[in-house]
Amino acid sequence: MSESASRATLDYTCPRCKAPLRAQQSDIGTRRKCPKCSKAIKVPGIPTGKQKHSKTANSDAQPVTSAEMAQAITPTGPKFSVTCQQCQNQLMVTPDQVGESVLCQDCLETVIVPESTTTPSPDAAQEEPITTPAATLTPTTNHETPAAEPTPAPTPAPTPAPTPAPTPADHGSETFIPESFTVICSVCGTRLGAQRNQIGALMKCPDCFAMTKVREPKPVKKKQYAPLSESSEMPSVALPIIPPKKTAGATAIAEAQQELQEEIEATAERESKSRLQNLFGFLFFPEMLLRVCVFSLALIVSWLMLSSAASLTGDWGEIALGMIMRTGGGLLGILALLIALPTIVVIISETAHGHYEVRGLPDLNVADSFGQTLYAMISLLACLIPYAILHSSVGLVIPDPEQTQLVIQIVCASLFPLLLLSALESNSPIILWSNLIYESIVTKPSWWLEFWLTSFILFATRYLLSTFVVAFLLDPVQIVVNSVLWIFVGCLYCRAIGLLAWQASKIFAPHSK
Repeated sequence: MSESASRATLDYTCPRCKAPLRAQQSDIGTRRKCPKCSKAIKVPGIPTGKQKHSKTANSDAQPVTSAEMAQAITPTGPKFSVTCQQCQNQLMVTPDQVGESVLCQDCLETVIVPESTTTPSPDAAQEEPITTPAATLTPTTNHETPAAEPTPAPTPAPTPAPTPAPTPADHGSETFIPESFTVICSVCGTRLGAQRNQIGALMKCPDCFAMTKVREPKPVKKKQYAPLSESSEMPSVALPIIPPKKTAGATAIAEAQQELQEEIEATAERESKSRLQNLFGFLFFPEMLLRVCVFSLALIVSWLMLSSAASLTGDWGEIALGMIMRTGGGLLGILALLIALPTIVVIISETAHGHYEVRGLPDLNVADSFGQTLYAMISLLACLIPYAILHSSVGLVIPDPEQTQLVIQIVCASLFPLLLLSALESNSPIILWSNLIYESIVTKPSWWLEFWLTSFILFATRYLLSTFVVAFLLDPVQIVVNSVLWIFVGCLYCRAIGLLAWQASKIFAPHSK
């Protein structure tokens, strides 16, 4: 093809935005970017052999007309078939495609079109296609005299064929349609992936947007072999043992089982102890001893500041200093109480769950354990009502203030577990009434009598020691001893409440199911 013919223009339309485009004949089959929609599309048409060898064409050839261009784009004339060496499919080609490579639509292999010995005439367009390629034709000669026949070579002795290795018996072949295959776009030649369930449907080409019908591909043959007999010996291979991977669910179940086993062991340990051991033994663990010392020290400092402020009754300076010390001692006592309240709730809860050792004690940060503090704080505030009533009425009957305080303390100590256990059982700090708690008094009064007797012994023992032993010591020593006694009595009292809750849990269990 001449240079002027290669520059001949071709008008076509963008399949996406329908914009009119123009390209040269040499651009046929290449991708060009649409200036309107920026979509890379192929220039339509089929490149011819002349176009590929345009470099050797005569430069003085005449320009190609539009009719010749249409004939080059859509070639006409007789066709002949070429056999694909891969799948034996017959491909129809034209004479101007000799020497070029065509694509087999069944196996997608490239087939080179061989030369044909017979040049088809233009009138043979409607005739049957020539199916014999040049490679299968018998060569002829232009000489009139026939060539002499060659002397036949001696036939060699046949050699025996090697005996093939035994293979499984072939039971024929099975033909099936592949699950996925490739379809060629009929306009631009783009390969499209299709599935078996899309046979007969139309697919849209992503390059030229043309619709191509999905045709059934050529079936694939697969040989079938006879199954191995039971007597066949298979080589034994030692496979490595791979431990199964633990999933998140299996890990959670293992952790839950471990926690349950720990709960069972802790409960068995607590039940193996006597009541006296369960009441006093937890105080000797290091973490619990440390808290007893910290709470005792805070109470000692607060008590010393209050007692020192009471003795300052001189001039205005001493009065001001006394007010400051009294305020500081009161704030320190309130802070020590706020820090101790979460520990009180944990002692009761851990004992109620059957643990001999108190675990999970909160730190000294009040903000982190505010939720636990709220239960005990509201229960203590509720006890102030009977405390105020008893303080005004019992004082009229018992003149001794120490004895009056002992009676009030025992009564309030008997009401406090009712309020606190009700709040814990209802899981709300403001609900201080629980039918299960009050039903346990009627169903199992021996448990409550045992608790009330323990509380009476604890507070009465502290009163007797303070009155008949500590009172003879010096004032600073009295404050230290009384502070330590109050901390020990408070811890033992909370432990007794936990033991009561553990016994009452046998009644709560049927209701919780």
